[in-house]
Amino acid sequence: MRGTFVLSVAVAQLATAQASGPASAPPVTVRDLIGMTLFGSDPHNGGIETDTQLRSPDGAHLAVLLQRGNLARNTVDYTLVVFRTADARRAPRPDTVASLASASNDPAISGVRWLADNRTLAFLGGPPREPAQVYTVDITNHTLARLTHSATGVTWFEIAPVGEPVIYQQRGAIDTSRYAAMRAHGFTVPSNVWVSDLIAGDWVDQTAKWHVLHPTSYRLARGGSDAPLTLPDSTTGHRQCEVGSDYGLPVSPRGGALLIVCRPHPRPVAWDAYRNASYRRWVDKFGDYGRELVRLDLTTGEARVVWGAPLPDDASFAWAPDGRSLLVANALLPLMDADSARRATQRMAAEIDVGTGAITVVAPRDSLVVQGWDGRSGIVELAIAPESWMVSGTTPRLYYRKAGRGWTDVPASEAAAAAGPRFIIDQGANTPPRLALVDPKTHAIHLLLDPNPALLAARRFGRVEVFHWTTKQGNTFVGGLYYPPDRVPGRRYPLVIQTHGFDSTHFAPGGVFTTDQAAQPLAAAGILVLQTERQVGGDKAAGFEAMETPAEGPFYQEVYEGAIDALDGRGLIDRGRIGLQGFSRTCFYTLYFLTHSSYPLAAADIADGVDYSYVQSLAFVMNEDKVNGGRPWGATQAAWLERASGFRLDRVTAPLRVTALQPFSLLSEWEPYAGLLLQDKPTELVYIPDGAHVLVKPWERLTSQQGVVDWWRFWLQGYEDPDPAKADQYARWHTLRAQRDSSALSSSSR
Repeated sequence: MRGTFVLSVAVAQLATAQASGPASAPPVTVRDLIGMTLFGSDPHNGGIETDTQLRSPDGAHLAVLLQRGNLARNTVDYTLVVFRTADARRAPRPDTVASLASASNDPAISGVRWLADNRTLAFLGGPPREPAQVYTVDITNHTLARLTHSATGVTWFEIAPVGEPVIYQQRGAIDTSRYAAMRAHGFTVPSNVWVSDLIAGDWVDQTAKWHVLHPTSYRLARGGSDAPLTLPDSTTGHRQCEVGSDYGLPVSPRGGALLIVCRPHPRPVAWDAYRNASYRRWVDKFGDYGRELVRLDLTTGEARVVWGAPLPDDASFAWAPDGRSLLVANALLPLMDADSARRATQRMAAEIDVGTGAITVVAPRDSLVVQGWDGRSGIVELAIAPESWMVSGTTPRLYYRKAGRGWTDVPASEAAAAAGPRFIIDQGANTPPRLALVDPKTHAIHLLLDPNPALLAARRFGRVEVFHWTTKQGNTFVGGLYYPPDRVPGRRYPLVIQTHGFDSTHFAPGGVFTTDQAAQPLAAAGILVLQTERQVGGDKAAGFEAMETPAEGPFYQEVYEGAIDALDGRGLIDRGRIGLQGFSRTCFYTLYFLTHSSYPLAAADIADGVDYSYVQSLAFVMNEDKVNGGRPWGATQAAWLERASGFRLDRVTAPLRVTALQPFSLLSEWEPYAGLLLQDKPTELVYIPDGAHVLVKPWERLTSQQGVVDWWRFWLQGYEDPDPAKADQYARWHTLRAQRDSSALSSSSR
């Protein structure tokens, strides 16, 4: 692969990237979005940077992972390239060390990490139609070596920096040996089989199936042997143990120990003394007291608690280069000395000696995420962010170095000089992702690799603006507002609200998710799009407290009504042409809005989500009783009739498009679809039988994203694509429009 490189681009030049191509350029399309080259293996538009670019331990090489949708072959093509960091200012030619394509929902290359020899990269993946395995590739001769030989395929792995052991999990296989006899004789249905599975011929009860498809067992490959890895259990005072990969790299530098997290059994009484607000909120609402951090000796099997305080989900850790201690951040500290009063309320970053248990505070503050502990300089890097997923290349950092028995601040300039050039994925709401080099002395940014060099010049994009609004209850929310590229001031435009996912630091031309979201193609067609995100003002605990209670639906109804009022107040939208799109959990919010709000919608769309209504309560247990105030029978039946959207579908006036992914989703989405169908109300069901929740395969993305563009343009603009292949689609929608008009006429005559 030959990259397109531009060197010595100043910060000011990078910041002036245009949000749109010239007026003569064609508008950006869904096909353009699918064909974009992105960094990393994550399908959410390359949003997570954990395997986008990684420097070798000696800093001499940089590995970069790229992915691109291939519509011609219906694959996602992955390329792993490496170049010398010393050549970064001299137009280096990246060396392609591995190229693999995926025809499934799983990436062909993911989880990339360097080994300590500075010439070997490990990753998970493999060729199409073969079970995924753990591979290494030698960057000097491009030799691939397979480290695992799972018949069903590896789903997750960790590897010691020295190359072994490999800790991994493999895909489970359902035992169907009894199916022939069950089919011949019939059988009593287990009470916890999902009806969607039963119809599909999958007759294993849900508990057994869950343990097979979501294995908690691990295997250890080392020295030519491959055997199960036994984790501690309740007999040793632990339960629900798992490898702590979500917190950091769990295998010690020399491969002798593994960090795992476990539920203590029984729960330590001392944990009741913690008064940290976020911790208590989680405990009081969900009864979740957290987990302990445990060191497992991979030679003796001995398990020992190394962090006797509850470890929150947003904590992070890193091994010291010599493996003798750990750095843990965003964590509560054990209550064991005179500092216990502060420890009970404040989260900190601290080092713990795994041999003696001695704890030394590094930084007495929270909202820090461990980025690494450099073996050459001894400097620890901490990103200032509440959680790891919020960290990007531009996130501010703090640096510390161990000095005697304590820790001391390291100036950013000194840390930068010791680390050498820093590489970031430079991107923003209006700037496609590009690999850039940050000069350690001048802090100037030099563009290194633009994987889509002609995108902004060749296609017209709308400008994305951070938008704030306040609800009637005084709560302020933030989202991303996508403007049509040729917007005329004073003109009111149709509006589509995409109900969650905006991140102002990332380029997301469709939306953060790929299922039914297509913000820029809609903006290019003259539709204003609001991608809602999170609460930033007012009673910030209100949304959390409303979750899984009868207040949740009304809370988010008010959020969307507030957004509509704010946009209308600025003279931006036509209130008669508004669409609402729900995905995953926000399908519930969309349906609740449709059945409870007095704000009219011109059309709506939901995809692969929950609705907390009657059919889902029968087929799957999803806390519907909490949301609707009890069970759907007896004394609380009236509450269901008032709250559950399935019982209020007669109030829906907007055409509804429903997308189901896989059999489970088909049954989940059946109630709103069938309920509207039986009332001759306009509705359409799209079924993608093998689609992942966040769609990956190009053809499935085209069906979903282009389909929703056509849907919104038909109902909000009266536009029909002249493509002859879509004639049947528009014939169906004309019928739906007649149903809508007939239903509206019938309602007005009552």
